[in-house]
Amino acid sequence: MTKSNPFSNARSSQSSSAAAQATSGTSTWTTITPRFSIQYASYIPVDHVRGPRPCLVTATGLGGEQEAEVRGWLLYKGDANRSTYRTTQSLLLIPDVGVMDGWYARAGATRNYSTYNSPANGSTLSTESTGDPWIAPYIGADEDNVQYDCSHWNDKGEADNSTFQNHTFSQASGLNIFGYGGNPLEQLGDYIRWNATFKFNDTDPSNPMLTLSVTHSCYPAHIIKINGKTVYEWQPPNNSFPYIASCLLSTVGQINNIVTMDVPAY
Repeated sequence: MTKSNPFSNARSSQSSSAAAQATSGTSTWTTITPRFSIQYASYIPVDHVRGPRPCLVTATGLGGEQEAEVRGWLLYKGDANRSTYRTTQSLLLIPDVGVMDGWYARAGATRNYSTYNSPANGSTLSTESTGDPWIAPYIGADEDNVQYDCSHWNDKGEADNSTFQNHTFSQASGLNIFGYGGNPLEQLGDYIRWNATFKFNDTDPSNPMLTLSVTHSCYPAHIIKINGKTVYEWQPPNNSFPYIASCLLSTVGQINNIVTMDVPAY
């Protein structure tokens, strides 16, 4: 399975975090090492997944009454090979001086399609943004630019970004990032959840060590990078609708891991 790179849409916002910011005298905090660029993302690791409901078109019949026509099932666009994500958080951390900078947190662009004519080529969704993935027009065989018609592209949305603006740091407890998000086009609750704590030991600045404690939902995939190196990645065992539905239940689907590793100095 080819994995996507769920961080590329966040890179431009992070570039400012490497800019020198004066503290006192002639020094800048960005000359202090080690520094850690921390990136988290959740993403759908396949081209598309089936949603929980059929696609319905409401029309007015000859008698003047509204009638609903079922046109297949709704498909949700995945992130595989598209460099996109469902949720992401990133920041620059300098533990020795307690500096956090360049915080970025956002939900990905959500788009659904009807199995009535999609995927147009029979296997993958043919769709590409012409600019900003949240608001720009899309082109491709699966893009008809007609909303709610249950033929090809059907609807779009963006989850509430306020639910994953959470990040705290202390010398004793380390860095903690957490949040939750969901599908803005479904009334299913905030089923994507994560909570990660990073404790760095930089006694040897050239060979810093990390203890990572992470808890997250069992769908979708989750990945964490530090200074460009993948330090944690979890893939769901499958992408079927029954499995995804089971992960929406609050009593199941929590993944817990604790790992210790060396990380690249920055």
